[in-house]
Amino acid sequence: MRLIIELSERDKEKLLTPVAGSGGFQSLLRNLQHGIHGNELVLTVDQIKHVIDYVKKYGSGGFQSRMEGIIEEINSLLNALGIDPI
Repeated sequence: MRLIIELSERDKEKLLTPVAGSGGFQSLLRNLQHGIHGNELVLTVDQIKHVIDYVKKYGSGGFQSRMEGIIEEINSLLNALGIDPI
């Protein structure tokens, strides 16, 4: 199962900004970058879970600003499923 998100040009630029470092978030971001095809981001269930885990664990911060569009789309999906947003 996959979720396809249509990215705005701004969200795409944020996601494609080069990643420095080798921590968990940096690895996740690199992984997400590989899922960008044109203006679409293809997310697997595992990737969605990782994004949710990061948001819950770290709250608001620099990484969230790079993934605002993704987080909004995941929240839309959660709302449609009757699940509390992250």
